[in-house]
Amino acid sequence: MVKIYKNTVLLMAITYTLFSFLPYLWPYIYSVETQTFLNLSGLDSQVELSGLLSFLIPALYIISCIGLYHFHPLGRTVFTVLIFINLTLGSFFLGFSATAYLDTSIGYLLSLLEGGVLMVIYLTEISKEFKVSNA
Repeated sequence: MVKIYKNTVLLMAITYTLFSFLPYLWPYIYSVETQTFLNLSGLDSQVELSGLLSFLIPALYIISCIGLYHFHPLGRTVFTVLIFINLTLGSFFLGFSATAYLDTSIGYLLSLLEGGVLMVIYLTEISKEFKVSNA
């Protein structure tokens, strides 16, 4: 079970990285019209989506994945807080969201992985590994 969990966390970290750099691939994947549409993401946002924030949040997700992989309690806490913030504040402050087929598919895969990892780190025997490493 631990090996499957670690492989899932590793897959999630790779997927986060791919998802973070996906906008740089848009010119090679999508038509000009689709790129223009995708640039609407964050329109009317109450939070500035460019600059430091666009790199900080993905970096925190990757750091939390490293913590999850090594059963560090802080990794579990940061991961849970990021998911909670994304579910609550993101819905109200990040404006309109524009996605295309590949972005949506990767986002859906991430949602499934996050849900599975959340379940495993709190509801299975692996949750005990996070407490042991703190002692």
